[in-house]
Amino acid sequence: ADGASAEKAAPCCPDQGHHMVMSEGGGHYRDYICNECKISANGSRWFCALCKSDYCYSCHPASNPKLKMQPTPKTWAVAVMCPQGLESHEFLGMVMGIAPLIQAVVPKVMASTIPHPEARQPGVTSDRFWWGLAGWPEGRSMFLRNLESGMTNSGQFLIARGLSQAEARAFLGPITEATSGQLEAAIVKDAAWDSSSANPAWPKAGSRVFCHLQVHTKSLTGHVVTEPIWLWAQGVVVRREQ
Repeated sequence: ADGASAEKAAPCCPDQGHHMVMSEGGGHYRDYICNECKISANGSRWFCALCKSDYCYSCHPASNPKLKMQPTPKTWAVAVMCPQGLESHEFLGMVMGIAPLIQAVVPKVMASTIPHPEARQPGVTSDRFWWGLAGWPEGRSMFLRNLESGMTNSGQFLIARGLSQAEARAFLGPITEATSGQLEAAIVKDAAWDSSSANPAWPKAGSRVFCHLQVHTKSLTGHVVTEPIWLWAQGVVVRREQ
């Protein structure tokens, strides 16, 4: 009876109509995008291994009521702290002198870590997009305001926030290299800024979202292929209209 009820509860995948199974993503991928509500989540869901389709349990409830959707929080940040022996205002003066170097690193690192079809085309994707993914949806000016207020109030500032742990780690080497070792960054937890759909306020300014993009590719002869390729690309809310 349990097997029959589970089979009855199982949805069919949207591509080929295969019966889906509940899966943690083992052997495939744990992070996923629900094909129906487009939310970004992690772990157990309805899954079609043949089509790589996913449904979260909010859209199609699990046959086991104990299983619930598990969005993946993005609460890692990259922080720089005032070194011992220096006053905060002294360190702030030094940091402001090399701020252009830091600002050049942020979009480059985000473009290298976030899969996006336009990431390899210079000038196509604006800096505002990459700054938004780095936790600063208002751009460079928001980053600089937080740099000054952070140093004044707590003796540290954040270079980026709302990241996965892997995205945060990607900043460490480039920051040290760009500033010739003057800044030593560390990754920290920052629960106050979660860019994922685990945030109750999602979607808000700075939230990660996914969009369905239509991409035209070129053939070996240089002609544009008329049949487009549809793919999911990660985006960010830079402004939330009220």
